[in-house]
Amino acid sequence: MGYIPFLFFALYIFTAHTVLPDQEFQPQKAEIEKQINRQQPDSAIQSCNALLYKLQEESPLNYAQVATVLFLRGRAQGGQGEGDMAEVRRIIAAHTYLNSDTLVAQTHHYSGLYHAALHQHDSAEWHYQQAINLLTPAGEGFKRHLVASMNALGGLYAGLSDIQKSIDVRQRALIIAQSIPGDIILSLKLSNNLAMLYKNAEDFARSRLYFEQAELYAERLRDPFWQAMVDNNYGVFLAQFKYLKEARFYLERAGKYLEKSNNATALYEYYQGWSIYYQNTGKPDSALIFNALQLESLYKNKIINPVLVAYTIYERSGCFELQERYDSCFSACEKSLAIFDTIFGPHYSMFRVGYRTQALCQIKMGNTDAGLVLLHRALLANNFKGIVDSLLYPMEGYRSFMEIGKCYYGKQDWQRALDYFQYADRALLLHRKRLLESDSKEKLGQNTRELCAFVMESCHQLYQNSPERKYIDIAFRLLEHTKSAGLLEDVRTLDANLKTGVDALLLTREDQIKRQIGNLEIQKNDIDKPLLERSKLSKQIIDHKKEYDRLVDTIKMLYPGYADLKYGQSSIELTEFEALCRKTGRVTINYFQGEKRIYTIIIHPKGVHFESIEVDSDTLNDVISAMRKLLASPPTEPQHDNEIITYAIQYGQYGVRLYDWLFRPCKKYIADGSQVVIIPDGNIGYVPFETLLDTFPPSDKPLRFHTYPYSLLRHAFSYCYSASLLQNLESRYIAPQRTFLGVETIGKGGQRGDIFGFPFPFQKGDGEAKWLSEQISGAHLLDENATKAEFMAISSLFKVLHVVTHGHADSSDTGQSWLLISNQQDEKLRLWEIYTLRIKAAMVVLSACETGTGLLNPVEGVLSLGRGFIVAGAKSVVTTYWNIPDAESTVLMHSFYKNLFKHEEKDRALQNAKKAFLSEHTMRSAHPYYWSGYYITGDVNPLF
Repeated sequence: MGYIPFLFFALYIFTAHTVLPDQEFQPQKAEIEKQINRQQPDSAIQSCNALLYKLQEESPLNYAQVATVLFLRGRAQGGQGEGDMAEVRRIIAAHTYLNSDTLVAQTHHYSGLYHAALHQHDSAEWHYQQAINLLTPAGEGFKRHLVASMNALGGLYAGLSDIQKSIDVRQRALIIAQSIPGDIILSLKLSNNLAMLYKNAEDFARSRLYFEQAELYAERLRDPFWQAMVDNNYGVFLAQFKYLKEARFYLERAGKYLEKSNNATALYEYYQGWSIYYQNTGKPDSALIFNALQLESLYKNKIINPVLVAYTIYERSGCFELQERYDSCFSACEKSLAIFDTIFGPHYSMFRVGYRTQALCQIKMGNTDAGLVLLHRALLANNFKGIVDSLLYPMEGYRSFMEIGKCYYGKQDWQRALDYFQYADRALLLHRKRLLESDSKEKLGQNTRELCAFVMESCHQLYQNSPERKYIDIAFRLLEHTKSAGLLEDVRTLDANLKTGVDALLLTREDQIKRQIGNLEIQKNDIDKPLLERSKLSKQIIDHKKEYDRLVDTIKMLYPGYADLKYGQSSIELTEFEALCRKTGRVTINYFQGEKRIYTIIIHPKGVHFESIEVDSDTLNDVISAMRKLLASPPTEPQHDNEIITYAIQYGQYGVRLYDWLFRPCKKYIADGSQVVIIPDGNIGYVPFETLLDTFPPSDKPLRFHTYPYSLLRHAFSYCYSASLLQNLESRYIAPQRTFLGVETIGKGGQRGDIFGFPFPFQKGDGEAKWLSEQISGAHLLDENATKAEFMAISSLFKVLHVVTHGHADSSDTGQSWLLISNQQDEKLRLWEIYTLRIKAAMVVLSACETGTGLLNPVEGVLSLGRGFIVAGAKSVVTTYWNIPDAESTVLMHSFYKNLFKHEEKDRALQNAKKAFLSEHTMRSAHPYYWSGYYITGDVNPLF
């Protein structure tokens, strides 16, 4: 249809004297809009024609009604791909016949859609901005149109890979949408779109949050089309992140809704979800079937969108990769990138991913050099200019750097491998910094651990060839980054709880400054602004950042536990930590447990050393597990002599083997009598080093446990989760108002261990905590006076907290590990509640079972109750490895405190208490179960 016939047709309509009652016109208009939104252009055009015919039969003339129908028909024809005619109708409807800013704004909006469909991005952005500018002051009645234009602009930015701009626009749009009474669809759309944006930004936690919000809107709306769309997108998201059980649930539910709403776009995404699902379940054949259905749905329903075609072909490459058909995978990538190049040019964001996929295919086919070329192309597509800060997507850069490093690692070109692994480390740190700034809970610990394994081996090989200090520095730095990441991720999922007790005004001001900085950054990046104005904006940004840094320093001082988790601990450099070791005279051993080797960095007052020993990880873990069982289960009477001998032989074997693997390589640098700080890794965190044996015990006297050659006799051991944390604890600020608080909830006959039936040596109300509080002139909460509320209220007031109670480490849900604070009310202080406390203690003693053990996370370490108190602000914590016996524990604690009163350092005081116990007990009663269960973590400086 040509323009001239259409103009005559439009003029004919507008010369007729027509009007239709609003109560009749509005429902018909709404039905047409519904047909357009559901992508049913044929039905919408027929409805428009019918309504126009009806308008001709009425009088007098109503320009607004006729213009609106023409406008809607233009939208419908745009849906059919008749872009030129749709554009003409919009202009005629809005400009020629009505002098209305709001309708002009809608014209700009749909013109923007038209130009976006033709990939004329600058024109599309201009039209959207014009629409927003006209609609912003238009008032309440036009909020929906304003939000639609903002959402479309956000979509344009997303298509141009400017994720942050898209997020900013759509978040503002969502706030407006949520203020419109009764409108659910706009909020649903925006929640869904923000979820997709955060998914692309690899911010898993925020993406999931918005998806769940979209699901709530969809349930309220009860519309099969929208429910199918949200379920579908959420299912795809969950499948991509390998939450396969949940993904299957949402995809199956989407399928049921699609039966009621056969929408082409939703059907395409439904097939996509199942394709990704089957890829992640290792079923590439099924994935390829659904991928083919995706392409078929595009052509069958005339949605010939080249961008979707390109993405679908790219997803096909993943199926071929699973089938190890690397040539087909490479070809599929090549086809998809060719389409993207035609549409967007060679700088489109997909190239950074596509080149890397092609590179991996070449490497798998043995073409390493070709793979390296493609990986460098991927980095160029990611804006890498030799500086990691220039990367647009740090996480994608990390992946490319890692693959390049692995290529050189495979060639045993250790120096080049190490160079690129260091690039990967900086990219990972940059990504983590952005996550922390946005309060994201995405976890990167597994990535840091994989990286650390390659770095430790590369540094070790280079150090063997040329023992230069720089290789130890690099290995130490990466090891600290890994352990700091693990500490950070331990409880970031409980961030909402961590804010409990933190001054709300500080948190509010922090959010305000961050938003101000973000807004100023957006304005500064506007290249159309004069240079002088952009310079002023830069100065304002610097001033705001200075204020932000001062605010963070205040929060760190007042709430150290929260601050460590909120902002992350800065990793200490080896030279700085070496100075700390010289100052204290202590030796620190920092471990990394690899698959085939244990790496150790030994820092002592006279220097640093880098050692490793070949040990299979599974073998080491098996020996540690067996050793722990022996330590936690002493031989009891009566027992057959052969069983006793076997027990003693096993202890000797395991104790010596662990000593040989973990301590003997370091012992040559450690003088007898030294204080040793162990920074464990993996299952090494379960090892009581003082129970290790440097030689086999006498086989003729297996039960003379008091004569065994324990490491305890030569060294005072303490522990920490990372060297950076140890430095942090040494300087941690405490300002207690009172000295000592004892809490005891066991009472007469009660048992911390409840295993061997040792009677408690005190009467009710006259126990360990009371005795200690009397010695130190402190306070105590005993039995019925001990309540969780009281403990949480006053625990921040004391320099020393000593808790005698029952404890339990939950190995499946660490947040549910607990201490029993009140017997009468069965009040349990759970780990997640401990994180919320504001502890200012120089020492916390948890004289209860299992307070130093718990679930072992390969990245985060042993997640224990004691660790919770460190997070909450304590400088040091004394905890237990297993179910401890009451009588021996009380004796040990009395001796420990007597040593502290003599101004001994904490690790020395505990060592001497254990040595005294050994000197006073013989045979079975000297078994390590009775004295080695307690260990100290953190700062060991004198308490009194």
